[in-house]
Formats: sequence, C-alpha cells, structure tokens
Amino acid sequence: MEPKKRTGGQAYLEAVQAADTENDDTFMCETMHVSGDGQRIISMLCNNHGCRGCDFFNLGTWKTA
Repeated sequence: MEPKKRTGGQAYLEAVQAADTENDDTFMCETMHVSGDGQRIISMLCNNHGCRGCDFFNLGTWKTA
C-alpha cells in the first residue's frame, strides 16, 4: 500500500468520509504522540482486521473550510 498525503484539514476529512462509505471497518487509536510544541501529532491506528496505519498531522498548517 502506498502512503497517501493529504494537504489541509478539509482534504483529510473528505478522504476519511469517502473511505467510510466503502466499508464498515472500525478503527482504534493504539497510541498518539504530540510534539513538544503541540504543533504535530502522530497517531497509530489499528482496524478490526488487524491492519495498522499511521497518521501524521501538522497542526501549524491545518485548515478546514
């Protein structure tokens, strides 16, 4: 699986919503780390099939409509 990059909060939310309509998978956040300045978050996710993923958020550039 290729990594996917979404720029901006709105693009990320749209991608998550589109993926949710294609299946009924559920996700659990196994761990989350926040940078010392609070501007970056890394979350480790696991779905109901045991597949893991990692999301990186740069809150300094996070924008939603």
